[in-house]
Amino acid sequence: MQRLDATSAADAALEATRLWQTLFDKFSPLIGPLSAELLFMRSLSMHEAVFPWLPRIAPASVRTAFPAFERSLDGRSVEEIVAANRALLSTYTDILAELIGTRLAGKFLAAAFAHDATNKNI
Repeated sequence: MQRLDATSAADAALEATRLWQTLFDKFSPLIGPLSAELLFMRSLSMHEAVFPWLPRIAPASVRTAFPAFERSLDGRSVEEIVAANRALLSTYTDILAELIGTRLAGKFLAAAFAHDATNKNI
């Protein structure tokens, strides 16, 4: 999986949005764009208490979750962005694994990040 090791907040925000865009681009054809966005929205909602600066998205506004997330990164430190993004990604993949199974979720992630050396053993 892509490493979140940016040295500036702007780099961290860019890496975070690129990571999610990669996931959405790869997962949307497999599970549907709405499902990919709903999983993201669920991940956001599960981390509101720890990261109160993350956007709160109403269920009817699922299509606005990612743009709101991008905006929420403005003004945040590298550490905040990296910590929140790791938590969101962990939750997203856990929910995906619950829905489709760990093995298949691992295959999806490996395909989404095939260029990443950490996925060579999946």
